[in-house]
Amino acid sequence: MEGKLKKPPKIPTWILGLFSNPEVDFSIAGDFEEEYYEMADRKGVNKARLWYWLHVANSVPTFIRDTINRSTAMFGNYIKIAIRNLMKQKIYSAINIFGLSIGLACSILIYLFVRDEMKFERFHQDVDKIFEVYSVIDAGAYRINFPPQLPVADVLQRDFPEIISATRVVKIITPVRKDDRIFSEKVIASSQEFFDIFTFPMAQQLNDRPLEDINSVIITGRIAEKYFAEENPLGKTITISTENRMNEFIISGILEELPTNSGLKFDLIINIERLYGDKLNEWKENSAGAVIKVNDPEGYRQLEERISNNLNEKYSDAQSTYHLQPFADFHLKGGYSYLLESASSSRYSYILTGIALIVLLIACFNFMNLAIGRSSIRIKEIGMRKVFGARRKQLYKQFWFESYLISFIALIAGVVLTLFFLPAFSHFTQKIFSASDLFSPFSVVVILAITVFSGFIAGSYPAVVLSGFRPVDLFKNELKFSNRNLFTRSLIFLQFFITVILILSTVFMFLQYRYLVGKDLGFNTDNMIVISLEEIPENLRQSSGFYEDLSGRINQVSNVTGTGFSGSKLTSSVFGATFPKLRTTSNQVLISYTNVDENFFETLGIKLLSGRNFSPGEQNEAGRNVIVNSSFIEKLDLNNSIGTEFSEVFVNDQGSDNTFTSKSIIGVTEDFNYHSLHYEVYPLYLEYAPEKGYGYIYVRLNGENTAEAVSDIKDRFMQIVPDTPFIYTFFDEEIQSQYALEQRWSSIINYSSFFAVIIASSGLFGVSLMSVVRKTREISIRKVLGSSVTGIIKLISKDFIGLVILANIAAWPVSFFIARTLLQNYAFTITIDFWIFVLTGMAATIIAGSTICFHAVRAASMNPVNTLRSE
Repeated sequence: MEGKLKKPPKIPTWILGLFSNPEVDFSIAGDFEEEYYEMADRKGVNKARLWYWLHVANSVPTFIRDTINRSTAMFGNYIKIAIRNLMKQKIYSAINIFGLSIGLACSILIYLFVRDEMKFERFHQDVDKIFEVYSVIDAGAYRINFPPQLPVADVLQRDFPEIISATRVVKIITPVRKDDRIFSEKVIASSQEFFDIFTFPMAQQLNDRPLEDINSVIITGRIAEKYFAEENPLGKTITISTENRMNEFIISGILEELPTNSGLKFDLIINIERLYGDKLNEWKENSAGAVIKVNDPEGYRQLEERISNNLNEKYSDAQSTYHLQPFADFHLKGGYSYLLESASSSRYSYILTGIALIVLLIACFNFMNLAIGRSSIRIKEIGMRKVFGARRKQLYKQFWFESYLISFIALIAGVVLTLFFLPAFSHFTQKIFSASDLFSPFSVVVILAITVFSGFIAGSYPAVVLSGFRPVDLFKNELKFSNRNLFTRSLIFLQFFITVILILSTVFMFLQYRYLVGKDLGFNTDNMIVISLEEIPENLRQSSGFYEDLSGRINQVSNVTGTGFSGSKLTSSVFGATFPKLRTTSNQVLISYTNVDENFFETLGIKLLSGRNFSPGEQNEAGRNVIVNSSFIEKLDLNNSIGTEFSEVFVNDQGSDNTFTSKSIIGVTEDFNYHSLHYEVYPLYLEYAPEKGYGYIYVRLNGENTAEAVSDIKDRFMQIVPDTPFIYTFFDEEIQSQYALEQRWSSIINYSSFFAVIIASSGLFGVSLMSVVRKTREISIRKVLGSSVTGIIKLISKDFIGLVILANIAAWPVSFFIARTLLQNYAFTITIDFWIFVLTGMAATIIAGSTICFHAVRAASMNPVNTLRSE
């Protein structure tokens, strides 16, 4: 016990060890301990302890000052050596900074994209408590989603106390007029509860409940600027088409600029009672979405089940179930939504993050390769530093400091590159990025973290390897570099392995996109415009002779060669869903339908395989006779199709099984892709039913003076419907717009592959240069002994070319798996041919070979006399 009492106190001993440097102050602790024991023998343990505490406390400031001085001196020494090495090896430094700057720029851009994706809908307060209600009908093998019936939101608010608020939301596109200007705008109809659920900040408003009055309208900042310019629109009127006529609304509120990371797109908000009136209580209407806000978002699955049981038991005989879609999850996790337009996938963010990491790692691999390759140049420096007492820990710090210095220089260049590419990146990602996004506090922290990570990874292996050399081996020239060469070769292999995978992914995405936009769809899209009729008031469209008058006027334009009407637009997903009920079979498959006129097939170039076209003069032609596609015949196993009769059973939110008027098949068309090529061609029937109205008119032009022809068509259109905006699109452009996502991803992977190739090639450029420098003497001796230029080139390039070819072969199976996975999302795909892999491999090998041969040719052309003289 006495021995233990005589030991120095633990806390000041720990402080002494914490602040003193054992490599410099190794004797201080011993002096303190020796003095302590002497004082303990002479004056006792307590006085010795007090003395020990006081002297340690008095020494701490000195230790701290000395530590700061030593660190400052060492830091200055690190800076001096790092800058000297950067300036001495300009080519290698430039390659490292260039590669890391591209890697960092790529990572920063992808970070901005992923961050925006993750923030979708997150600006709403308590967004995790917001859910969209929808109904589902399970029809055998088919699951069909619908918006709920109109009264559902009110019933949920009343019957379920855990629901804080609920509202209905209807989306329409309708004409909006101010003075003599008229445009088609996105309008939503809802109630004041809309603002209890969603957080769309109001810039100005007339009162606390601006949507309470049925004659009020709330507009966005874009609409305020578009229609009123510098004038304050609050309290003024604007005319909106509702209830088949133009009605005036008083502007009661102006929203701030809508966030870009929201899938709820609109320009104006009106009161839903103005749109529906008494129909709001009708259970047969299901044309509005319903949104609720709940107390406990964790228990929404149990609430979902209770809602289904309650609604089916009390309010309808529906066969449907009701589900809750988490509002904030739709963009990345998918599902069903009547309200939200934009849907992405979390896998895109994961893929992009992986690409960013891959490009950054390729740049770090370059740094490692070049640092290890330069080890032979720095052997004497490392040996001298170790002889003069440098410890391995100090060499660690030196190499990592050089790595971080290059990383932060590359960061500056990377930020400049990011700002340069930001407008183009915003364009093809269809997002809005600015410098403020780049320099926000959170973004700065993330970017610095990426830079520190890059510096650590890039400097880790060189620090471990180079600091581990023993001085005796350094000066005896007994270093073994076999492990180093193996690691260098492995890094080169990995670089090109990853690069080839990216190149092949780019090739497959490009070929698939070209296939999608170039495939024969079964109809002709050239020189055709599609004019929307949906904005025309329904009472006008149903007036006698309206469609005949419209088509007659348009056909009078000299450049027009034909017109055809359709209830739904090809390439859209608004075709009806129904089941055919055949008299001869119990087969039931889900089919699509729409109504067209007799000119539709000729105008679009859709071929009839058998039967006849519609004849408006024939008895019972309207509403009974139909033309079906080949898939209809195939799916229902029909042999003698012409004259076959069936009854349609509509699928709706009430689970109806009522049989309607029977249909008779009078013609069969070739299959044509009325949806995008993501989907197979489903069974379809087309009927002649002008009384149901048409939503679009297809106009075929002769290709001459297109702008003038469109202007003439617009004039004739406005003569009939002056209060309706003239909205048209070129059909071929609309087809291509279906594949905007593929084009976007093809561009992203294309740029990533380009950057990867540039970085990998620059690294190979540096490594091959070092190989030539190390083999200068060997090359000269070989030339003196008669070796040819070709032989010298083979000597230098054979190892690298072999690695590139091996990387190509190893990348092919992985690329095949990735391509097959990507193509599974399409019903129509390209064939994965072997020649694609071969050509891509040849291209990568040629790129690598060109990089290496530059140095090989120079080395082979050197005069051996000059080289050996310097030896």
